[in-house]
This record gives sequence, C-alpha cells and structure tokens, in this order.
Amino acid sequence: MNSVDMTMTQEEAAEATVMETMINVTKKIRAAERFELASRLLKKAQDPEQFMLSLNRILRGSLLDNAVLGFSAVAGVSMGALFGRLTRGVKSIGPVPAIAVLGLLGVIPGALMNETVTVRNTLSLGGLMFTTGAVLQKLMVP
Repeated sequence: MNSVDMTMTQEEAAEATVMETMINVTKKIRAAERFELASRLLKKAQDPEQFMLSLNRILRGSLLDNAVLGFSAVAGVSMGALFGRLTRGVKSIGPVPAIAVLGLLGVIPGALMNETVTVRNTLSLGGLMFTTGAVLQKLMVP
C-alpha cells in the first residue's frame, strides 16, 4: 500500500468520525430540547387550564411556523409554474408534465426526515405545490 492510499483511508476515517460526532451532538441537542419542553409542560400540569393553553399553542404552531408554511406553498407553486413554462416542449403524461416529478424531491425527504413537524411539512408542502404549479401551467397554457 502506498502513502497516497493510506492518506485517503485516514481522511475517510476522519470524515466518518466527524459525521458520527455531528449526528450524536444533534441527537443530544434534540433530546435536551424535548426534555426542556416536557419539563415546562409538567410544571404547568399543576394548573390544567394553563397546561391546555400551552398544549394548544404547541399544536397550532407559532406565527413563524405558519408563515414558513405559507411561503413554502407560494414558492412551490411559483417554481412549479416557472419550470413548467420553461419545459413546455417536454413530453407529459396526460395533463401532468414530466417536470412535475421533481416535486417528489421535497415530498420524499419531508416524509422520511426525523425533524420537527414544521420542517417536514415545509418540505412536503413545497414539493406538492411544485407539482401543482407545473400541472396548472400545463392546463392553463397548452
């Protein structure tokens, strides 16, 4: 084995170690955030009304969460329509242009990620709206 091969092996090992460390740190941060949230909710559990208010606030999402979802929807439709317009000559399957398949690039990771509901919904909604925009472009401008 020459020194170049050995260096590559060491670099690959270092990259794997860094990735494993980042994954472990991310898991610890998420666990700490969940623990902190659970602690706050348990403190409010003494007062059932306050607990229900906090729980409803979490379930509804914040104003920022809702704004991000709205932006994702608008951006998805806009980009889908734009790409549909740019690829007008590309074959389609009935009313669905081939470019609409790119919407799956947001839907699949959104469904499979281990992230917050907002992140997952943002990706999935953006992907679905991309497909919708591409289909609407095809239907409105034949």
